[in-house]
This record gives sequence, structure tokens and C-alpha cells, in this order.
Amino acid sequence: MNSIVKPKILLSVKDIYEIDKVINYADIIDLKNPNDGPIGSWDTENIREVIRAYKNINFSATLGNLKDLSEVKKKLPVFDSLGLHYIKIGCFCKSIKDLDKFLKFFKNTKTSASIVLVFFAENQKIINSLDKYFETFINYNIKDIMIDTKNKSSKGLLENLTLNKLQKILSRCHKSEISIGLAGKLQLSNLINLLFLNPNIVGFRGAICKTEDRNSDICLKKVKNLFQSINFEISKAQEVAGACIEA
Repeated sequence: MNSIVKPKILLSVKDIYEIDKVINYADIIDLKNPNDGPIGSWDTENIREVIRAYKNINFSATLGNLKDLSEVKKKLPVFDSLGLHYIKIGCFCKSIKDLDKFLKFFKNTKTSASIVLVFFAENQKIINSLDKYFETFINYNIKDIMIDTKNKSSKGLLENLTLNKLQKILSRCHKSEISIGLAGKLQLSNLINLLFLNPNIVGFRGAICKTEDRNSDICLKKVKNLFQSINFEISKAQEVAGACIEA
């Protein structure tokens, strides 16, 4: 059994006022507009304000629900000039042909921020094809991916994908030295299963909101509870893994 490593915690905020609620509990603060689809973006001026106001914080931002590659090409340089650590770009491709074209764009794309490609769990055709693309990821210098859900009012990540399928994807990512994050209506009850998969990043929004509605405000009490629960489950998982190794 592999050793259990604590993942980085990514918490999504919808405005600058929510940052102080998560700043002591997040490894990455994700600037995302939950009112605008799965990966709605902030206005660039608001991102600039946050970058100016907060130093030494790892910020990520979603580029938006851009279905057209030409829109990605146009918006990416603007976001890359903002001083972000990560820029999340959604893969809305519906076919393998579109995916090939989408990935090829990143072959010669140089950015200051790390690009995180977001694949959606509902898109089974693309998810089932990922195993064939790790060589491409390496050749195109794609070092960070994330699996999230597109329909935020429907099933969560673990309802769309089995633990066995996720384990195969994550195992391949680790072998290829590609960082992988998991998100999509993750709940505290999912933690122990998620942690044994050894994701590099786990992302949350709805689980830390007052009503578990991702559009509502963040609840500091829930943020603290999530942070404590992750630390507790990591400690417990490491004990179990250690016991198995000794046995």
C-alpha cells in the first residue's frame, strides 16, 4: 500500500470578502464565480485587487466557461499578466478530435502561471481516453490537471466516477509526475476514500458554504471543520497504511 500524503487544500471564493475566512486553512485560494457555470471567472480588475492586497498567497483563477479555443487563446495572456500562481482552463471538448486540437495549443504555450487543465467527470468519452494522453501531457509540458464536475446541481465526482476508475487515473498521474486535483461536490463523508487515492489537491466550495449551496456565502465554522477533518483523516489513514506495511 502506498503511503498517504496530505493533499493541498484548494478552497474557492466568490469575492474578496470571503478570502479572510479561508486564508488560514487553504493551501490554494481559488478565485471562481459560482454563479456562472462550473468554472465562471472573476473580472480581471477584481483579481488585480486581490493580488495587490494579499502577498505570499497561492492564488488560482478559473479562465471561464470558454467552449471555443479562440476565446482561450485571447483570454489566457490577459490572466497570465495578473500574477496568479495557477490558471484553470476547462476542457469542454466533446470529441477526441477536439481534444487533440485543444491539447496541441499548449505544446508551445509559455506562461508564468501554471496551467491546470480541468476535465469534467460527466464527459465519460474524454475521461475514458485520458490514459492514452499521458505521453502527450509530458511532451506538451502539461504538469497539472484536475477532474471536476460540470453540472453542479447534479451528481458529485464520486457519483460520476468509481473509485476504481479514479485510482487508475491517479496512479498513472503519479507515475508520470503529473499533479492531479479532485473536486466536484466533495463532502466530508468522501474524505477517507479520497485520501487513499492520494490526490495532490482536493478542492471544495459547496461543502464550506452556509447552506451547502455553492452560491451562498462561505461559513467559517465549516471551513475550520473541513480543515480539522482532513488532518484527522490523514492521520488515521497514515496509521492504517503504516499498519498494513508492517504486517
